[in-house]
Amino acid sequence: MHDTLGGALHEFAVDQLDAARASLAQAAEHPHRAVHETRKAIRRCRATIALVGEAVGDELLALDQSIRAIGKRLSRLRDAHVAVELSGAQERKARGAKAVAWATIHAALKARRDAILARTLADDPGFARVRRRIARLRRALAKLPWSAADPSAVAAGLANASSRIRRATDDAEREPTRERKHRRRRRLRRMRMQMECLVDLSRHAASSPAARQADEVVAGVAKDYRVAPLTKLADELGEELDLLMLRSVLRRDRELPARKAGLAALRRAIARA
Repeated sequence: MHDTLGGALHEFAVDQLDAARASLAQAAEHPHRAVHETRKAIRRCRATIALVGEAVGDELLALDQSIRAIGKRLSRLRDAHVAVELSGAQERKARGAKAVAWATIHAALKARRDAILARTLADDPGFARVRRRIARLRRALAKLPWSAADPSAVAAGLANASSRIRRATDDAEREPTRERKHRRRRRLRRMRMQMECLVDLSRHAASSPAARQADEVVAGVAKDYRVAPLTKLADELGEELDLLMLRSVLRRDRELPARKAGLAALRRAIARA
């Protein structure tokens, strides 16, 4: 158990990079699940860094950008797999000619995803290069002291996250593009991860000074920041963004078979969302 909240958050962030590397080690059996779990662990790590980055300093903020690059590197493969899952969901809901059209789209997107995976693994077998990069970042992160990440700094980090959500919400309401809605969802999801981490730490308040500090931070913001509403809103936005993401894929790939039928179906689904 840690004596300080900063120490506990530091350990949590480092553990997420360990989890990311471990997930990629399973890529031979379940490559798409491994990529998904790796990106989730990276998001949790970066959400924790965002809580304390201003207090800890520029070295941590620079390291965060290197961690971000790992997630970006895996994003094309993840996006291709999501498109396959979304088109499969549309196929299962459709009937008759629409189901046939979605089956055609699904097969084409699956072939494209599999080709991207094959090229990725040919360039970096077993994601070995990415795993080595994560290991180097993990060592760098582990060396950085987080002594400045006291409860007041963490509370300030939450306040900053809330301000970013408000700005993203205002932007999305003023101009409801896919990009702005997605930014709003990312910020909601990040704050949910931050609160989940603090709430989980606070459960051990009776036995750990760090947990007691986490409990104080959670109690101080409980009225304004709660995990369940953040999750609900992020999930609701996610459902609409899934349709918009699939529409973007179909719009971009003019050679995709049954593309026009798929776009017509998505127009109706988006109008109902």
